Amino acid sequence: MPPASVCPQCHNPLPDNAPLGLCVPCTLRIFQEDQSGTTVELRGWRAILGAADVEAQGRSAEALAWYDLCETATFRGSEDSPRSRDSTVRGVDRFVSAESLLISLVQLDLMEPVEIQELLKQFPADLDPKNPEELARGLVRSKRLTEYQAGALLQGKSKGLVIDKYLILDKLGAGGMGMVFKALHRRIKRVVALKVLPPSFAKDGTAVRRFHREAEAAAKLSHPNLVAVLDADEFNGLHFFAMEYNAGKDLKRLVEDRGPLSAGRAIECIIQAARGLGAAHALGIYHRDIKPSNLLLDPRGTLKVLDLGLARMMDKGADLLGSVEPDPELTRPGIIMGTVAYMAPEQAYNSRAADHRSDIYSLGCTLYYLLTGRPPYDGDTLMARVIAHREEPIPSLSGSQPNIPPTLDPTLRRMMAKSPHDRYQSVDELIAGLQACRSDGSTLRDGEAWSGLVSAPDLKRPPSRSDQASPRSSLAGGGTVATGRWRTWILRLFAVLVLTIGLAGLTLVVSARIRARPMVPVASVPQSKSEARLEPPGKIAIPEPASEHSLSISPNLAPSLPIGAETEMRRAPEPVESIGEIRRFAGHEDRLVESIAVATDGQHALSAGLDCTVRYWDLLTGQEIRRFVHDGPVFSVAISHDNQMALTGGADKVMRLWDLEAGRELPPFKGFTEPIYSVALSPDGQYALSGSRDKSVRLWEVATRKEIYSLLHEGAVTAVAFSPDGQRVLTGGEDKTVRIWKLLAPNEAHDFKGQAKVLCAVFSPDGHRALSGGDDGAVVLWNLDSKRMIRRIDGPRDQVRCVSFLPDSRHALWGTKAGKLILWNVEDDREVYRFEETAGRLGVAVFSDGLRALTSDDDGFVRLWKLPLVLD
Repeated sequence: MPPASVCPQCHNPLPDNAPLGLCVPCTLRIFQEDQSGTTVELRGWRAILGAADVEAQGRSAEALAWYDLCETATFRGSEDSPRSRDSTVRGVDRFVSAESLLISLVQLDLMEPVEIQELLKQFPADLDPKNPEELARGLVRSKRLTEYQAGALLQGKSKGLVIDKYLILDKLGAGGMGMVFKALHRRIKRVVALKVLPPSFAKDGTAVRRFHREAEAAAKLSHPNLVAVLDADEFNGLHFFAMEYNAGKDLKRLVEDRGPLSAGRAIECIIQAARGLGAAHALGIYHRDIKPSNLLLDPRGTLKVLDLGLARMMDKGADLLGSVEPDPELTRPGIIMGTVAYMAPEQAYNSRAADHRSDIYSLGCTLYYLLTGRPPYDGDTLMARVIAHREEPIPSLSGSQPNIPPTLDPTLRRMMAKSPHDRYQSVDELIAGLQACRSDGSTLRDGEAWSGLVSAPDLKRPPSRSDQASPRSSLAGGGTVATGRWRTWILRLFAVLVLTIGLAGLTLVVSARIRARPMVPVASVPQSKSEARLEPPGKIAIPEPASEHSLSISPNLAPSLPIGAETEMRRAPEPVESIGEIRRFAGHEDRLVESIAVATDGQHALSAGLDCTVRYWDLLTGQEIRRFVHDGPVFSVAISHDNQMALTGGADKVMRLWDLEAGRELPPFKGFTEPIYSVALSPDGQYALSGSRDKSVRLWEVATRKEIYSLLHEGAVTAVAFSPDGQRVLTGGEDKTVRIWKLLAPNEAHDFKGQAKVLCAVFSPDGHRALSGGDDGAVVLWNLDSKRMIRRIDGPRDQVRCVSFLPDSRHALWGTKAGKLILWNVEDDREVYRFEETAGRLGVAVFSDGLRALTSDDDGFVRLWKLPLVLD
């Protein structure tokens, strides 16, 4: 509704036929002085704002308001993003009045007059509420508005903030088929991602069909790796659908921000995407636009496949999808649909030829991008890139980064084979191939019969908690805008306008957290202490109570658009690899398992406990390879980086060295007078460290078993560790001290204070920071370069017995005496995931891929965990 003039009172834009020649706020000010005739004039405004055909294009006023909102500049008025008072919103010369901003707040049901009256008394003293920009700044600061909403209201675009029953919170992005907003369902207060077809496409039949097609395709699918559609409708000419909101980043942005991913994490991303696509393929739905920007990683580590806008529905899914006809514009020859950089050759030349194998090709291109930071083929023109996909050799991953599994290149070549017949013929086949390519060679498949394992968590032994526990250590590497009820809200606004203008308030910022669907493996526990077997099928998926794996439109978000409701689809839930406990290793005779270490090959692990034994495990088969015996409880274990030797220490006052391959004990380290609580081996295997109840830290030469030097704490030493480069030593003890020094300069040690008794301490993989956990329930992050505390994390509120960094040095996993196992982003100081509490955690070790971990627990089990995929 382009203005022909401005309001003479406030100089805001004004349409030609405005009643009284004034804007709405100024009309309302007249209401305060003289009520006669105002109702008639406001009816005139209602006619304008509710007009169904304002412009020649046939767009409604609401559609125009939304279209205008797409160009809204975000307000930067929070304390975190200070701007000058004259340039808070770039490119805007004049804002609406403060009165108009207040009117919008009440009109949008963001505040009640009584709230405004209460908040007047608390408005920040440094801001002038009569200045609209400062008023908006106060609203954002006190969290009554989001910055995006403030920008829209300041620019007079309040109508566009409401689409049917949804209130817009923020703009998330834009694509070829519309804008995506973060929005709030006004009645049930659920945050969603709202995708809206721009009004300019409203009369384009092809665009509307394609838009509805995406909603219909997504609504038919129920899978943890696919975004669920919750609602779909049309409002005043705007077509939209609501999806579950996932706060996270797409893989393209992650690689741009952080660089290429490690092989293990890239493989995990593709496996999760393949699982989601498998659910679509089973219904004959093919995505046809798989690329990094269409794969989103949520904060819980679950990857979601986005954007089914180009999905092709084949005959297999026709019965389930009703009478959806193929869109000829999507499949006619000569039309390239998709993103050329990741598009299969057959799809580029004839989009009708695209099927599930085309999606597999695109996954291969995406895998290449995740590992290298660039698409597999370059070209100056679109056609050059199309030809490259058809004719150029498949690029090799060799040399792109270290630690690429040698089997990954052949896997990529098969994913990206020029002919669909030469590719993997199903995503299940692809997943099996990718699992075999993990950097450590391990492929932990659900349902396999492994001796030495008890499947979790259906059968639990009662925990055996001992009061004789000694210190442990961890050494693991809504409504619409009320255009028809003017009298009602005039009376409310009158109460607002008689107040001295000023307020502060509420930001509608809600984080979507998706709980992992519980996985209940079924197991049978034989009487043998070292054996267990899985009963077929090994693992079953338990759907959430409200889900039946049919077309599920939330009853609280009932859509007006019937997206397949008549053809309800039911299908058996597919087993998916859940985050959480995967397996249990039994064999420590129900005694506390004090310590755990995982080999660098990811295929073996070492555990030790109060049963006086050290167990060496094959993680691929679940078999106990070796068993070593001490003369007393064993408190700590370490494995050399070449996986040839193991170092152990315990109550028998001897630090023992073992040849893992031969299964024999080597000459021990002697001279201790008290139990040994913690041990470590240097990365090069030349040195060993011990921490003892006698308050000593001793450095040993492994080859000669000679003590090089000894340092004393003022209490028992409970944690020792070498830095990743082997040049520094970290220790912690009951004297409430974390100490660091150069390996061969012990006299230059630096003490960190600020924690209670230290029970565990580790270096970060990058060597610049350390974490320590104590009996006060706190985890402390230390900067080893500046010798200062970064932060204290009081989250666990329970004795922190073990801690380990993930390979990215940004995340850490810690366990507590009461059984908490928590994944934390130490960079942003936020909890990422909290695992099920099953038993007290005494030790933790994270695998080199950052996707799995082992814990040693106080109920006699070693547990294997799948961790969320965390990339940021």
